[in-house]
Amino acid sequence: MPGSFFGIEIGLRGLRAHQQALDVVAHNVANASAPGYTRQEARMQATQSQSVPGQAGQFGSGVTVYEIQRMRDVFLDDQMRSEQASYGKFNALKKGLDEIQTFFNEPSDLGLGSVMDKFWASLQDVANNPESDGFRRTAVQAGEALAEAFRHTRKQLADLQLSITTTVREQVSEMNLLAQQIAKANSQISEIGTIPGEQPNDLKDKRDLLIDRLAGLVKINATADTTSSVSITIGNVMLVAGASAKEAVFSDAGGEPHLLVGGAEVITPGSPGDLGGESGGLLNLRDSILPAYCGDLDTLAEKIVSETNALHRAGWGLGDAVHVERDFFSGTDARTISVSAALSSDPSKLAASRNGLQGDGSVALQMARVKENLVMRGATATFSDFLRGVVGRLGVQAQEAQRFVENETLLIKQIENHRQDVQGVSIDEEMSNMVRFQHAYTACARIITAFDEALSTLIERTGVVGR
Repeated sequence: MPGSFFGIEIGLRGLRAHQQALDVVAHNVANASAPGYTRQEARMQATQSQSVPGQAGQFGSGVTVYEIQRMRDVFLDDQMRSEQASYGKFNALKKGLDEIQTFFNEPSDLGLGSVMDKFWASLQDVANNPESDGFRRTAVQAGEALAEAFRHTRKQLADLQLSITTTVREQVSEMNLLAQQIAKANSQISEIGTIPGEQPNDLKDKRDLLIDRLAGLVKINATADTTSSVSITIGNVMLVAGASAKEAVFSDAGGEPHLLVGGAEVITPGSPGDLGGESGGLLNLRDSILPAYCGDLDTLAEKIVSETNALHRAGWGLGDAVHVERDFFSGTDARTISVSAALSSDPSKLAASRNGLQGDGSVALQMARVKENLVMRGATATFSDFLRGVVGRLGVQAQEAQRFVENETLLIKQIENHRQDVQGVSIDEEMSNMVRFQHAYTACARIITAFDEALSTLIERTGVVGR
């Protein structure tokens, strides 16, 4: 049968196991508020029993902590990262669309529509008072204000495109940094994992935080292998494999956006060019949404220029002895529109008259009434109708992006709640475990005391009686 000190050894193993369990509880409580921390649990099991020749059964040899387990659900992690990519995409779109709405500033007294109305109204005043130098100057100034409004709005859209390009490049640099840190964590985790009984749980928490951040920037797929290393792919290209990370590079070669990882272009299955995440949302905004609104603005400006100039060329300026064809506006789109130099320097050359007769403002009246003509969208809409349609479409897109952001926020919150149910630290639960392990530790110490007293009796008193 086991030796006299066998019971003490069992008690000692119990002390060690429950001491370790208390250490884990302390670690959990200390990190209860730490971002990304995953609750740990000391898993115990009975140590190997021993057989005694000539006796039935086996003698138990105590308990040991065989693993410090990280309470993590991989399925919930994958769900969270997928939704983070979607949230990042729609949130980037929402912010961009909100900014575009501020550029147009419609409806308001300061928006493009209001400036257009003031321009038409100033021409109406010229038509009513064709001999007035003051009304002519006001009309030219209103035209300059309209041209400036077009140029300024168009520049804001172009500046936003440039800003997005800069932001995406910065995000790609951040992707590379995250990829390198993940690869380094993979190396450390694999190295520690080769040591029997060692579990680098805190390193895995750090790596998961890095992966979560990367998932917000671009849609990824993360898979773990048997060595606990995580491989990460973007679309069809491997970004991180074990301890190595490839470099991602953003390129605008040929006027098209390209994300190259290790020299290979990333192609996302089912949706070429859509990277997902913040980067994907920003590129969608830059290369799809913004060009459409720039085009709408250019179309509106070009049509106002052509329609106004066509009428203005047929008119006579104040004091013209002969007919001279003059343009009211110069330029061809929202970027280049301006009042012609001839009118800017001499508002009397505004061609308000049809025949040069004094008091005739028929051409100015026609120009004022251009706003009522169906000249947009295949002769089905006025300038104001066209602008309202553009602003309305912008509003619908912004509302849709807002709705997606709200849905994704709710879904992420639900997934995070489920994740916290699994991996979050509950102070109440940890306190309960602390009491349980403390009592077990005390009981094990009492067992050692009992065996110590028994051995003391055996050693000090055996053979003393009768001497």
